[in-house]
Amino acid sequence: MHVDMDCFFVSVGIRSRPELQLKPVAVAHSTNGLQVEFSSSEIASCNYPARAKGVKNGMFIGSAKKLAPDLVIIPYDFDSYDACSRMLYRILIENSDFVQAVSCDEAFVDLSHTVKQQLEKENLLPCNHISERLSRRIEEITREHAEHLRREICRETGCNASVGISTNLLLARIATFSAKPNGCHFLSAKDSTGMLRNLSIRDLPGVGWSTTEKCAQWHVTTCGELLQQVSLSTLQLELGEKTGQTLWDFCHGRDDRSLENKVRQTLGAEINWGIRFTTPAEIDTFLRRFCDEVYTRLHSSRWMAKHITVTAKKKLYEGEPGKFLGCGHCQDYSRSVQLQQYLRDVDELYRHVVGLFKEMALVPTDVRGVGIHLKKLQRRGPLKSKAGTLSSFFAAAADKPAIQSNSSNSDVKSAVPVATGKDAKPKVLGGSKSIAEFFRTGPTASLTKPANNNSSPVKRRYSNAMEELRNEVDLDILNSLPSPIREEQIEMLLGKIDMVKRKRLT
Repeated sequence: MHVDMDCFFVSVGIRSRPELQLKPVAVAHSTNGLQVEFSSSEIASCNYPARAKGVKNGMFIGSAKKLAPDLVIIPYDFDSYDACSRMLYRILIENSDFVQAVSCDEAFVDLSHTVKQQLEKENLLPCNHISERLSRRIEEITREHAEHLRREICRETGCNASVGISTNLLLARIATFSAKPNGCHFLSAKDSTGMLRNLSIRDLPGVGWSTTEKCAQWHVTTCGELLQQVSLSTLQLELGEKTGQTLWDFCHGRDDRSLENKVRQTLGAEINWGIRFTTPAEIDTFLRRFCDEVYTRLHSSRWMAKHITVTAKKKLYEGEPGKFLGCGHCQDYSRSVQLQQYLRDVDELYRHVVGLFKEMALVPTDVRGVGIHLKKLQRRGPLKSKAGTLSSFFAAAADKPAIQSNSSNSDVKSAVPVATGKDAKPKVLGGSKSIAEFFRTGPTASLTKPANNNSSPVKRRYSNAMEELRNEVDLDILNSLPSPIREEQIEMLLGKIDMVKRKRLT
């Protein structure tokens, strides 16, 4: 099942403005001022009344105003997008077997277990073959769940969602095309053949500008044309073995991908609007502030990095581009460095970034974009140096058990809770105590007296260890370990503390 919010940014922005519900509306960095017809600000999202007049996402406001003079421009509201996205994912998680996050307003949902349970209750499973009656009942159950999800999403967020249902991720996504706006569509494998025949190659997932241009050279624009005019061997020769095979399978409606939430592979930022330098000193000041921002993201998301990549854009034109302060047509540059140890602080990041940028030997006035990307990511471990002490975790973890989650992103488009069971409740990882409770009571197996007996020497040892470990342990990481590993790690840490104490006494 593919769930996609309708015109998300616009829908969120006009929830409290019913007078705009039927008018053409777009979200962009602009106002409805007198000079708006000359604006080169790009439209991030537009509603269906605006699309009916030819307005599209990515279009300049000036061009959009010529098509729809009554187009209303509203500003971004990122706090509301974040809040609405969190409500969306809470609803999906509570009403499904598994959720794969795609973006802040889009996700794939698996209901296989739920549907199977319902069919077993109705004595339709197990069976030797899929009968017409069984197929019809599977469609009915999934439709019921989809409509329930859409009602809950609308009730909680005030925004509409469309749902596509099919047998794999590709077909579910394609089904959503027919579901929009504000609808639900079930696409069977039998019906998918005709729909794919006329589907644009550009609408397939993973197909970008380069593949589209290559297909255009073969006079191919749809999946049906590709299957008729291009062989699999030609696709693999021109696009690569893996990409060619994937495109061939997609055009046949085949997709063996399973739902998953991948661990983050890179973290960083890139700026290619408003970049105008005149001196090297301005670039150094900018890079310092840019490094502060990127390292703050790295630190707050609890990652470490061993690889740094700096990218830059050099203008290939005279004067200014059509978009005000845009980057225009540029040549891309990139320099990287692999570190021996994980990045220690923002000063180290700044030194490497400045060095890599200088290697590009760019004239300051030619620079139109800068990016900093950190790779080779690793979650920060339980042991920390005193310089990185987070003693507040002792207090924060006191009555807050860890919730089992598989989340891997930290921005609005991906910082969402990820799949849990339909009836899952927040629980401590490993089925054991929270780390703060562990330190209050010690390992259950080691106690010779009840946990509430303050005279226990074992308990006193673990209670007193709180202060000793304050500068050494990151409880958030330690608490996320499985119970046996966590308790073994704690015993090791306490053993080290006892050894240090003995050395002090001698």
